[in-house]
Amino acid sequence: MLAMLTHHIQVTATRTAHTAVLGLGAGICLFIGMGFLTAAAWLFLASVTTPLITTLILGGLYAGIGFIILVVMSMRSRARARERAAALAAAPAAAAGSLTSVIAAFLSGMSAGKRARF
Repeated sequence: MLAMLTHHIQVTATRTAHTAVLGLGAGICLFIGMGFLTAAAWLFLASVTTPLITTLILGGLYAGIGFIILVVMSMRSRARARERAAALAAAPAAAAGSLTSVIAAFLSGMSAGKRARF
């Protein structure tokens, strides 16, 4: 039983480590790619418009993407908060049932102990 549990934990930890490494690699590649795309966009926009307009366009683009990501993160955190609230609302009912069974088992043990003594 303990061997199965440790094996499951080891497999889960290995999977998590692989996912983290792949995610880090993907993040580094995306960061480098965004740098090259930004340089290319800068060169193109600078040849079409003035450097001031180019800066405003690229700054607005990145700020817009950042705001969209913040909104998505906010929506996800609110959804998780609602899920936690629903889980907490359901937990007292389950806890009350388990507490009742623990009390019943305790009283049963106490009465069995009294009968065994006399």
